[in-house]
Amino acid sequence: MRARFVRWASPFVVCALVLAAACSSDPAPSPGGPGGAADSGLEPTADGGGPGPGSDGGGGGSDAPSGDASVDKAKNCTGTFGSALTRAFGRLDGTVLAVVQPKDQQCPRPNNDHVILQVTSQGANYRVVINVQSDRPEPDVRVRMASIDRALPGDPYADGWHPGVSFDYVDTLGVHSTDPAFVPDDLAKLSQKIADAVELGDEVAVYTTSSGGDSSHLVHRNKTGQDGAIVVRPRSAKPKILLFHFPSQTF
Repeated sequence: MRARFVRWASPFVVCALVLAAACSSDPAPSPGGPGGAADSGLEPTADGGGPGPGSDGGGGGSDAPSGDASVDKAKNCTGTFGSALTRAFGRLDGTVLAVVQPKDQQCPRPNNDHVILQVTSQGANYRVVINVQSDRPEPDVRVRMASIDRALPGDPYADGWHPGVSFDYVDTLGVHSTDPAFVPDDLAKLSQKIADAVELGDEVAVYTTSSGGDSSHLVHRNKTGQDGAIVVRPRSAKPKILLFHFPSQTF
């Protein structure tokens, strides 16, 4: 009868009889599942976490496949920059150090509506600031981006800042705003597209305008002979040029 009593007694009685044993409930399961961590609620960061610049003269780049959103392309972002950019429109040739999207607010000097392409050139780092949302007074704020397969226009790739060049969507490439290659996207999607288009360590040639110092901007349809664009892997077998324009721009 004693054994029967212990077997069927309530947990409170068992606790009272067996003083050496501790009574406690099982811990609640982790929100992340058995043995897992809780979901942070953060979106996966974009692509390319290969090592830093490592160009081999044929385009460079990491071993990670382009468009791999599980790799953080902002992971190498820096707050240390050079000062060699002059006040001019030019072409910045270098390698991709980081792609800082608006969501990457942990990086130094982030931006809420621009992607910052950090480029290493001549041993120093520079900021190329790219609109991913229109800042013009127009109801449609989606920036249009086109990606075309085309060789690097003008002089061959050469690491460094090259002011005084000319680049124009119409005159240089024969591309117009009505080209179906231009696709409008919201800020988050366009940011990811830019990140997907390059790998860390890729060589790039960026047509851009600088006010001097460490940064440049106006990487979009701008004015005759001074349009901004990103040429990805300019010395590879298949270079790609990223073009951008605002909804109100026709050309």
